[in-house]
Amino acid sequence: MRVVLNSMPYMKSVSIGIFIKSGSVYESERNNGIAHFIEHMLFKGTTNRTALKISEETDELGGTLNAYTAEECTCLYIKVLAEDTLHALDLLFDIALNPVFEAEAIENEKKVILEEISGAEDNPEDAAQEMLMSNMFKCHPVGMPVLGSEKNVLSFNRDALIEFYRKHYIPENMIVSVAGCFDETKIIDIIREKTKSLEKSTFIYHEPTVPAVISGGVYRCERDIGQLQLVAGYPCASRFDESLYAFILLSGILSGDSSSRLFRRLREENGLVYNVDASAMEYASTGAFVLSTGFSAENADKVISIMRSEINDILQNGVTQAELARTKRNIIAAFELESESTMSVMSIWGKRMLYGIELDNSDIKDKYMRVTVDDVKQAAISAFADKAKEAVAVVGDCGKTENFSIIG
Repeated sequence: MRVVLNSMPYMKSVSIGIFIKSGSVYESERNNGIAHFIEHMLFKGTTNRTALKISEETDELGGTLNAYTAEECTCLYIKVLAEDTLHALDLLFDIALNPVFEAEAIENEKKVILEEISGAEDNPEDAAQEMLMSNMFKCHPVGMPVLGSEKNVLSFNRDALIEFYRKHYIPENMIVSVAGCFDETKIIDIIREKTKSLEKSTFIYHEPTVPAVISGGVYRCERDIGQLQLVAGYPCASRFDESLYAFILLSGILSGDSSSRLFRRLREENGLVYNVDASAMEYASTGAFVLSTGFSAENADKVISIMRSEINDILQNGVTQAELARTKRNIIAAFELESESTMSVMSIWGKRMLYGIELDNSDIKDKYMRVTVDDVKQAAISAFADKAKEAVAVVGDCGKTENFSIIG
């Protein structure tokens, strides 16, 4: 088990995370959602603590204990005062390494997760995002929903959960990240003690290598709601592609701050939206450049027209040096501000280690600083030049608008 420690002796807190290569990209259609289900079950009792005991100890510590599952990882994390570090480590490792998967708790948690799925389906933004990814990546694991389906969730049993757990929750597949005020020697000693009895897995682990084939199209879901929620996806660089930094800067130029192009045009100048977002979603083998916003159905044509004009302007004329310099500054400032939070530092380094990113902050800053206006224009061309690879998902009163395509 690999460990990354970031000492911040001037802080009063410690954040600890255990990162596991367990997520929806490691699933099949038949067991999609099982990684997320296991994350829930880890808190439902261990060989040393009941679910109630886990809750009570967390409350007594006065800290934050939680977890999340994403496409490419599961993370269990806790933040406590520095004086409670050793107790927090014991609790977190117990949850991660000693779950019991009690049958009655499994059946009860199915109801909880079905409610979570229903909540996501009822949220227009979540529904549009899921509709986009499932259609944009029809033949790729990142297109599968993290929560899974109702059918799959109801089918999970103890044997299936334990089988998946034993394949993924192995030392070689896990990262421990600690940031804050702590005694390094004590941290290492406890981690060694907690993991010394773990056997090396006989399971041969393989990263998913399914090639990404992006499917374009416009996908509509009629709902009687106050707004249209639009999410559009385009080709983007994968995590280890050098052009990723240009895509991230492009997203900032489009919607990174109140001076960004889409925010200024759509909200400040025309009052058509409350918020608009652009993001470069990177994965190990593919990526998606995503634009999203919500607006009244009667304003759909105006919103689409403004978004299209800004994208066409970048395709034809590129971006300015001033825009690029401002966005670089914003990203570097965000890096520096994150370094003041034990939770942020823990999370950043945990994911870097898990994903095999062998770069520190200064390396990453250098990569951003080397991006030119020509690089950003090329990223825009890669994303927006091929209309056949544009995927648009819309939730709401879609019938009044014929064309939701942003490029063309």
